[in-house]
Amino acid sequence: MFTFEGIAMTQRMTPLEIRYLPLKELKEALYNPRAVLPETSRVYHRLRRSLQSFGLVEPLVWNETTGHVVGGHFRLRILRELGVEVVPVSVVHLTPEREKALNLVLNNPEAQGRFDPKRLLAVLRELEQLPELELTGFTTATLQNLDWRPQPLNIEPISADREEIEVILCIPSPRWRQVEGELDALIRRHDLRCHVLPAGVSNSSTTAFLREGV
Repeated sequence: MFTFEGIAMTQRMTPLEIRYLPLKELKEALYNPRAVLPETSRVYHRLRRSLQSFGLVEPLVWNETTGHVVGGHFRLRILRELGVEVVPVSVVHLTPEREKALNLVLNNPEAQGRFDPKRLLAVLRELEQLPELELTGFTTATLQNLDWRPQPLNIEPISADREEIEVILCIPSPRWRQVEGELDALIRRHDLRCHVLPAGVSNSSTTAFLREGV
């Protein structure tokens, strides 16, 4: 029979240890690979508003062996700015090497579950008209993207013997930075070529630049 007690015995799972520590005792890990959030970024302000609205509902992760914060560097920075003096931390006792491994796990989106688009859309629709939507980090643009369905095009079937098929995407300038990373990933994944031009510029213009898959 598969039981949690069996897991605890074989894996030696230790009880969760929570302490309340002064912020001045918490050291940031200088190796933390996460890019620094500028104070002017939307992500930074959303996280700040979330902490002000909900409080610190998830403790920071702190390694007593080194004194480093392992998870929660952005929250630590904002809590200091808000004047918070004492916070709850989940205490771990790790070697420097295992500490770094845990840091990567906690910060790696690939190590976490992904959203089910249909369920996410349903929840966002419930919050669409409420101030809580902004606190989630999602926007009305996210909602529109999830709910978008392409209209069927009345075009003739494309011949399979054509060497290339040209697809033209028109992206609003304010959303270019949001789309750029996903577009680059698609280009690399399928080894595509993509010409990027500002609106109103012809293909023959020298202002166009080429992005290619690797």
